[in-house]
Amino acid sequence: MKDIKIKPVLNGFIVKIGCQRIVFTSLADMTKELKRYYGAKKPDEVEKDWLDNSINSNKEEATNILTTGGVVMSTGPYSGTLTFVND
Repeated sequence: MKDIKIKPVLNGFIVKIGCQRIVFTSLADMTKELKRYYGAKKPDEVEKDWLDNSINSNKEEATNILTTGGVVMSTGPYSGTLTFVND
């Protein structure tokens, strides 16, 4: 199990686990996922799940987000709303 650092920010929390950073938009989501990580017999599998289901793991989705300039709702259990504003 890796060290965990939690940094509160304006709209949520940045959680650093090892060399990875995960952003949570609610305390409830963060708590649920950290409990899942600490309760796992194989924490590496939870980390792999986070990586496999991240917005940035899907290049097509990330490209759509960057080119549409719209509001995106992700369906993952540790995701929120991401808004790009075209100035």
